[in-house]
Amino acid sequence: MLSTLPTWGPGHLRFRDNDPNAYGTERETILLQAGDIFYKNLGERCIDLGIGIDLFLMSSTYVDIATIGTLSCMTGGDTFLYSNFIAQRDSPRLAGDFTRTMTRETGYQGMMKVRCSNGLHVVDYDGNFFQHKPTEIEFGSIDADKSVVVMFKHEGKLERKLDVVFQSALLYTTAAGQRRVRVQNVSARPTADVSEVFKCVDEDVVVTTIAKEASFKMLTKTSREVREGIVDKCVRILAAYRKYHGSGAHAGQLILPDRLRLLPLYVLGLLKTRAFRGMCFGGRGVNCRE
Repeated sequence: MLSTLPTWGPGHLRFRDNDPNAYGTERETILLQAGDIFYKNLGERCIDLGIGIDLFLMSSTYVDIATIGTLSCMTGGDTFLYSNFIAQRDSPRLAGDFTRTMTRETGYQGMMKVRCSNGLHVVDYDGNFFQHKPTEIEFGSIDADKSVVVMFKHEGKLERKLDVVFQSALLYTTAAGQRRVRVQNVSARPTADVSEVFKCVDEDVVVTTIAKEASFKMLTKTSREVREGIVDKCVRILAAYRKYHGSGAHAGQLILPDRLRLLPLYVLGLLKTRAFRGMCFGGRGVNCRE
């Protein structure tokens, strides 16, 4: 738990958010990156020992979450931010978050690997974890509220008569000290018809994936470029649907797939969140990966 910037002892930090003109420029990415390697090294030690760190940040001042948040991001933990904390207003929320964190089902020293059928391969992961190898991800702790986005690339020929199979295997230790493996298998029927893809798409997953990708891009691109990328992805998805299903529609008519009718609304809401406005929480240096 933290309520002020740590300025003394191991891992002490300094005030970095002293140039409001940096927001919206290339210098903004520097403020969103860790300013001290101490927390990265500490996170790696926690991973080796099977420790996950959850951060509860109750502050109305600058606390450099871009640096401190490295701990939860690397170890599979959560970052709970109570901006402009007021006890009378925020205590119920803090108590609820803390109770959930302490009582939810949790595993430790986790390692996960995802496999898939020939013709596909894993190209990227998004989430809170540590990655020693390209094919495996590690967690200091893994709980019932965690999710990981796995991106696959199609680079071969898939047999239409055979299902495509995906498997995730998670090796972890329970709170009782038992070492277990949780395996999940999913099979899907390949198709060359784009309409079948749009009929089965999960809107919530699409929006979550766009949000996670955009949050990590904030570390290397300006907020304006990230916002434009979010809009561009939404436009390309809807343009692809119109290309294959809008031949008889009017040129100015908006055509939306049934499973993605709310996508423009979700994207608009995403653009208005504090993380992507260009100045995070009033310029307080909040890590937009939260």
